[in-house]
Amino acid sequence: MDPTPVNSCSGSFFDSGGSFNRYSNNEDIIKTICPAGTTGTHIEMQFLTTDLGPGDDLCIYDGTSIAAPLIVCSSTQGNSVNGAFKVAASAPNTSGCLTFRFTSDNAGTGAGWEAVINCVPAHQQVIAELVNTNPTSVPLDNGWIDICPGGSIDFTARGVYPQNGFNYSQSDATSNFYWDFGDGNIGLGPNVTHTYQRSGGYTVQLIIEDVQGCTNNNTIAQRVRVATKPTFDFDADFPSEVCANDTLRFLNNINESNSFITATPNEGRFDVQNGNVDSIPLPDGVNVAYESPVLLSEFIPGAVITDPS
Repeated sequence: MDPTPVNSCSGSFFDSGGSFNRYSNNEDIIKTICPAGTTGTHIEMQFLTTDLGPGDDLCIYDGTSIAAPLIVCSSTQGNSVNGAFKVAASAPNTSGCLTFRFTSDNAGTGAGWEAVINCVPAHQQVIAELVNTNPTSVPLDNGWIDICPGGSIDFTARGVYPQNGFNYSQSDATSNFYWDFGDGNIGLGPNVTHTYQRSGGYTVQLIIEDVQGCTNNNTIAQRVRVATKPTFDFDADFPSEVCANDTLRFLNNINESNSFITATPNEGRFDVQNGNVDSIPLPDGVNVAYESPVLLSEFIPGAVITDPS
């Protein structure tokens, strides 16, 4: 909690609770970490764990103070700043420092964070961009890709390098593309094809790593819905008795009045992962209600939850 800047290329960076305790309510702490030594000119922080309570915020700035350009805030990025992630000072940041501002409210705390301090060569910005998919998502900007079990999707992505040439050259030809298809499988390269065998909902993510090991901070979060198998039934018009050598004609025009076969759709779901719920004390009381908020970031803005399961 000492505001004095740290000059180091090694060690760990914790919240105010340290490695074993939670941070406190009503904190407002600013900390700057700058490179020292010969291993690199810019600070890189590898966050191993990050668990912030609702309403608490960790913001990271690309410089020696909170007046420097903002890199990311947990309050604006949802779970992308919770869990494990990596952040580094950019190439135009000649100081090579990162400044962190943490604020907490009085509504409960999280476990906090642990980050490893490293010094690396200057990092240039990398932005992951999903160029197109086949089939396409509906709606195109924030929708779903719908396929059947056993169906395949083609993904095409590219890296955007707004600081290319500042200290070194960047291009897709020298970058690595790592895909996480959400079903336990991964892919490599800017153009990949993946086949989904199981029904359900999946979120596709992409990490691009350039020649200096710099990675994108943004997420593509493309969602895929693999249809469930419907239940087929014979309707009441199907004859209850038939004789040997009779010929039966099965009509399977779904939703047609003369159909013998009906299809009932079955629900599928997206599995919610990496959810964090803050603890809440429950003092003795009679007829008292207690609340603990849960942050859900798996859905588009404006989506309506119709089933709590």
